[in-house]
Order: sequence, then C-alpha cells, then structure tokens
Amino acid sequence: MAGIPGYAGKLLYVDLSAGTTEAVDIDPKIARDYIGGRSLGVKLLWDAYGENWADIDPLAPEAVLCLLAGPLSCFTASKSMAVFKSPLSGGAMGSAVSGDYSSTIRFAGYDGIVVTGAADSPVYVYIEDDTVEIREASAWWGQDVRETFDIIREENPLCSTLFIGPGGENLVKFASIMANWYRACGRGGSGAVMGSKNLKAVVVNGTGPAPAIANPQAVYDVMNWARQEIPFLSANMHEYGTTGGIYSTGANTASEPVLNWQEEWHNKVEVRAEFFAAEQWVRRYWADYGCSLACSKAGRIKSGPYAGTHIELPDYEGGAYVGPNFGIYDINEISYLADRFDKWGLDVISGGNVLGWAAELYQRGILTADDFGGVELEWGNAEAFDKVLEMVVKREGIGDTLAEGVLAAAQSIGQDTEQYAVQVRGIELGAHGVRSGLDYTRGLVSYALSTQGGDHTSITFPGTEMWLLEDTLVTCGFFSGPIDTLGLLNAITGFDITEDELTKVMVPRWIALQRAGLFLSGWTHDHNLNPPRFYEPLPSGPEERDEPIKGKAIDPEEEAAAIQQAYTAFGYDRKGVPTTETLERLGLSDLDPIFARFR
Repeated sequence: MAGIPGYAGKLLYVDLSAGTTEAVDIDPKIARDYIGGRSLGVKLLWDAYGENWADIDPLAPEAVLCLLAGPLSCFTASKSMAVFKSPLSGGAMGSAVSGDYSSTIRFAGYDGIVVTGAADSPVYVYIEDDTVEIREASAWWGQDVRETFDIIREENPLCSTLFIGPGGENLVKFASIMANWYRACGRGGSGAVMGSKNLKAVVVNGTGPAPAIANPQAVYDVMNWARQEIPFLSANMHEYGTTGGIYSTGANTASEPVLNWQEEWHNKVEVRAEFFAAEQWVRRYWADYGCSLACSKAGRIKSGPYAGTHIELPDYEGGAYVGPNFGIYDINEISYLADRFDKWGLDVISGGNVLGWAAELYQRGILTADDFGGVELEWGNAEAFDKVLEMVVKREGIGDTLAEGVLAAAQSIGQDTEQYAVQVRGIELGAHGVRSGLDYTRGLVSYALSTQGGDHTSITFPGTEMWLLEDTLVTCGFFSGPIDTLGLLNAITGFDITEDELTKVMVPRWIALQRAGLFLSGWTHDHNLNPPRFYEPLPSGPEERDEPIKGKAIDPEEEAAAIQQAYTAFGYDRKGVPTTETLERLGLSDLDPIFARFR
C-alpha cells in the first residue's frame, strides 16, 4: 500500500482452521498511533478480543498470534515481536527475538503476520513474496530446535524462519518461538501458543526491496554512524555480550538469583566472562542483519563430560538462571544447561526459575526424590537439573506440573509453596532483583506495576515502561541506546512525532491499552506487589560498600507509597485504574466503561 513511508503497508492474515491467507492493508492512522511491534500487536489483540478478553483461551484456535516487524526493520539492528495472550498470565505479552525474520518479512512485502485458527495436523507457512502456502510439516514434528533448523535451511537455504521445538509442541506454558537455533521469543509462552495451532514454523524468503522511506539521507547517515561507532561506544558489550553479568550482577550489585533467590550475592570469580571467552568461544563477533554491535558469540565446550557441545554464548539471564540459581559455577556446565533450554525450545528464564523453585522444595523436604522419578534435585548437580528439565519438556511425572509455570505449579502443589515462587502476575522474574537497590531494577514498582509482570525488559518507572518504544519500533535496546531513535523513526516515516507527544500521549496510551487486558484477566491493584521473597532480608552482600547490603529488603509501606506515586504519574486513581480524563487525553475514551468496573 502506497502512502505510508517506512512500511510495507500490509499484514498477512493466516487462518489455519480454514487454510486461507489474505494480505490486508494497514490503516495509516493505526500505523502512526501504534507504530508496530508490541504496541501494534496489543492493538490487534484488543480489536480481536475486546470485552471478551477473559473468555479467550490463549491456547484455543480463536487465539491470535502476531509475528510483527516494525518501521526500523531493514535499517538498523532490528528484532521481531511475537504478541499474544500469555498462557501464563492471561495478559497481552510482547516477546522479542533477534534474527533476520523482521527484515525478511518486510522484503517479502509485509509488516508482519497475524495467525488465527489451528491446523488439523502439523503445518508450516511458506512465504516467498506474493506466494503464500500452508504446507505439511508432520515430518518436522518432534524434532528438536537444532534438527528443525537444519531441516528447514537444507530445504530453504536463503530463508529466515521462526519455529518451535518439542517444548512448544507439548504446550509447555513457557515454551519459546525460536529463530536460528539459539534465538528465542522467551517471555510469556509464545511457543505454546504456536504449538496449540499445530504450526511448526514460518519460513520466509523475501526478495523485494526495503520499504520506501521519507528522508533517505538522514537514515543513511544514522546507519553509517552506527556501523562505525556502536562497536566502540559499547565496547564491552561488543567484546563479551551480557555474559559478564554472570559474575558482576551477583558480586557487584547483589541482585542475581542464587538458589532460587534465597541469596542474590556471590563472589565466584570462576564465572567471569573472560573464562568463558578463553575456554569456549570460537567466533567472537556474530551479528544479525543490520547490527554492528555483534554481541553474539559462538563456541563449543572443549573438555569434560559435555565436550563437543556446540553453543551460543550463555547470556547473562540464561547463565544466571542455570548457574548461580542452581548453585552451579562450572562454566562448561552452565553453557551446557543453557544450551539445553534452547535445544528444547524453552524460555531459560522461566524454566530456570521453575526448576530453582522445585530444587528449593527438595531442599526443604516438601518434595523428595520419589517426586522427581528418583532424581536427587540437589543444588550444584547439573545432571539432576538436566534430567528434570527433560521431564518438563516431555511432561513426564512432576514435569507435567512444572510445565504449567511456577505460579500454577505452586497452586497445584500447595503446602504454602507460593511464598517461594518468584513471579509477578504469573510471569517468572528476569535475573535482576530489587532488594539491594544497586541494579537498574532498583525502583520498588519495577516489577510490581509492569504490564508484563516479571519481564525484566519491561520494568516500570513512574510514567513509563522500559524498552516499550524499542519493542514497538522494533529494535534492540542495547544497540539503540546511543541513537536518537525518535529522530530515526521520523526520518523513516515522516510522522513528525514530537518528544512531548511520544512521552505524554503515545507511550502512556500503549501502556493503558495493555493494562486493560490485565484487568480483564483478573489482575488488579491487589496484585501490584513484588514476589514474597523480596520482603525477606538479603542474607549477605559485598562488604566493602559504605552502605551495607546484607539485611536489605522491600519495606511494604515504602512499596505502597511508591505505587501510589506511580499511579499519580500515570494519571491513574488509587486503585491503579486510568481516570476518565486520562483515557480521554490518550484517545482511549471507548475503554472508559471497561475500566469503570474496577474503580
């Protein structure tokens, strides 16, 4: 569709129940108001569900799965967004993944795909420009992530792809949609949604040009600057990715999950990034289309029982959750376990959280080896965690309960185990605590008010939410930090959005619309809290600091005051509900009758 610079101008709708596909023009007003990615996806979900939000089963055929790019795709380091109703929380979830899909789908002539329905047997969607086919994929079903990727690329060597592994096929509630064999739409359960539709993969071979843009020279200038400067401005990220956090987040900021968050501090120097680099990495600078940061690292385990395992770097989140969180500090065991989550197509954050919670129940005698099929799930035992992980992905024994996520598992087991479940609104926390006050998540409302619960990339500050703009454009927050992203957006689209309009109207609008789904899913002011564990004092911390870290915890009264201050900044009432005046200012007056139920 002509007339929207920076956009292909179409969304591809795929109905797997009917076996039909249709290209639909994007309304230019919707494109400007919601841009793309996460915010456009939430708008599409809301238009599909509306007041019936609570009645939609996220794993039913009528559930909508959006696989979206954004106007920055093709021009910078861009990501794709899976946007869906989460089977963990019931709220709208936007989960980002790197890889080349976001650019390739736009080269094919679409700004994304909207999938509904469910096929009778496994299928994949093949897209080559105007050619769109729903093809048989029964032979691919049951293959793990590596096997699936190799099969797809052997048959379609020039394609990009999004697909699921056994975790998604078996509807593990924290399964991921994968790109390549190491990228993941990790948060919220996108893989389970895709699996419920019998959709194994989306395969795209786009051969057309990037969308026309409003101010080419301005865009080229930013692209050229980023190519030269980003690797130097973000030199440590370029060199080591986020792997360094496996040591520093615990040792320096005391905000890393250790033994299911019973601790947040450690000083185990053996997990410093330099040791991973020296021992494992064989390709230090690895980037997706349009990215000059190149923070990915490819490698292999060269010694020990897991020798020969080919890996992508264990980033901070994955390394923390299968390392210190499991009481494991051997770098080869950490890399192996992180890779196993990728192999099965599971979110290592949620999965590591769930298994850490299960290990604490074993530690406390609430669960025994008999509950784990004879496995002694002891801290530091990599083999035991690997065995229980396989039980989860195959839904065998207690793995079937754990596959539902930590909140549902705690509610199923009972015995007051919910107090050990580190989650917010059903979403397991990213590997950044708040008790020490030293990490970027230091605010008391960071997770408590996030529209995406425990998602560490969507934490809330009074009046805004981290990386919501990046999730909407869609770009990588690590890459885009030094870039004037609003200026780049305007150069691409010609929208002429001002900073005031963006921060005072557009971002609050996107947040309020996503919160509507949370309220209708039953998450109200009473649930705007941190996990129970964060009210417990930290048992230790770095001793050389002027202010002691040991003993710090969230004070409920301070938390309650901070929440009210955030409500005021957002324009909400004392129950966290947007006021009529706020909704009018945001252009969401039609939601007032819905929010009025909760005032």
